[in-house]
Amino acid sequence: MASLEQIPASGKRKKRSSPRIDMTPMVDLAFLLLTFFVMTTTLMKNHGLEIQQPMADDSGRHREIKAEQVLNIVLGLNDQVYWYMGAPGSKAEQSNFSSSGVRKLLLQKNQQIKDLYVFIKASDKSRYQNMIDMFDEVKITGVANYALVDLAPEDVELIR
Repeated sequence: MASLEQIPASGKRKKRSSPRIDMTPMVDLAFLLLTFFVMTTTLMKNHGLEIQQPMADDSGRHREIKAEQVLNIVLGLNDQVYWYMGAPGSKAEQSNFSSSGVRKLLLQKNQQIKDLYVFIKASDKSRYQNMIDMFDEVKITGVANYALVDLAPEDVELIR
């Protein structure tokens, strides 16, 4: 805090010095605020979803994926989900976001097929929330390989 020098009672006047302000409490407060800021920013974790990028093999080419390993999921109008295995143009089936719908399908296919790849294809008629829900379902069911893919012309015909 501030301190003032006292004049001794002896009658001799001492040279006056200007009052000094003790800066220790302010420095303590600054360090406390700095510590709080550092701790809160390092403890906050990003809860975002990682999307896997294509990986190249040793020769620099992209890895080939067999059509039998690919589950294509097309998101349509009114929360409808269309899915098919393999290349575009295969026979598609319809599902929804209920517990007996997409989640059951993903669990079943993930157990049946080793190295399952899920291609999520959102149409312009689907809602953004449907795409987020699909990513959540993929993450919940433990599918390791998934990607957001553009619609093929066959997929556009499928959702009409």
